[in-house]
Amino acid sequence: MRFFCFFLFIMAMFSAKSIAEELTIAVASNFIVPMNKIITEFEAETGHRVQMSVGSSGKLYSQIRFGAPFDIFFSADQKMPMNLEAAGLTLENSRFTYAEGRLVFWINVNNNESTIKDWPVWLQQDSTLRIAIANPKLAPYGLAAQEVLQKKQMINKLKGRIINAENISQAFQYVSTGNVQGGFISKSQLFSVDRDLKGNLIEIPRSYHNPIKQDAVILARTKKSDLSLQFVSFIQGEKAKEIIQSYGYEL
Repeated sequence: MRFFCFFLFIMAMFSAKSIAEELTIAVASNFIVPMNKIITEFEAETGHRVQMSVGSSGKLYSQIRFGAPFDIFFSADQKMPMNLEAAGLTLENSRFTYAEGRLVFWINVNNNESTIKDWPVWLQQDSTLRIAIANPKLAPYGLAAQEVLQKKQMINKLKGRIINAENISQAFQYVSTGNVQGGFISKSQLFSVDRDLKGNLIEIPRSYHNPIKQDAVILARTKKSDLSLQFVSFIQGEKAKEIIQSYGYEL
């Protein structure tokens, strides 16, 4: 009897392993931390595995167009998933908005200048000050930052003083290390660090730029459409929504 029970236990283990599958997803760099938590919850609940490839939305989009073997693409904008959809590279009717991001301007200084709430004035006081933004050609948060600078008529005034980072994570790194004195970052990044950030944080009004709606889409080349749909369903569930909102995103 003991041997029989042990045999059933071993068979169950092998059966579970044979059923478990692995999903490969491409994720915009601003969403790394909440996605890690979502993946942990999904894996614990389902037994499946999720591998995440991270980069700027533009870089991931380019990789997908050249045949990268991703199952789902989580972009930081709507345009790139829509372009893939128009090109017939997505599963029909699979595109959805999973979050809306907010833009923040971070002044990383230790002196009295950190109390200045009007960042355009702060920037014009010293022509040596530099700011970081994610590359507008690759990163939606960088494009939003560019729209803000255009609205405030700052593009020409900051000529030679804007440092383009590859993505929003690198922009955050440039400011946090002091390589630049200020920069546009994602509000969600403020919830992803385990220390108090020095300086001043100014939330940019929505009216200064187009909404940063972040869309995801299942790719047509996936061989795991059922598992992809299961993960998408999990992302749209209450548990994942709570995680997304806890990192400063809106739904």
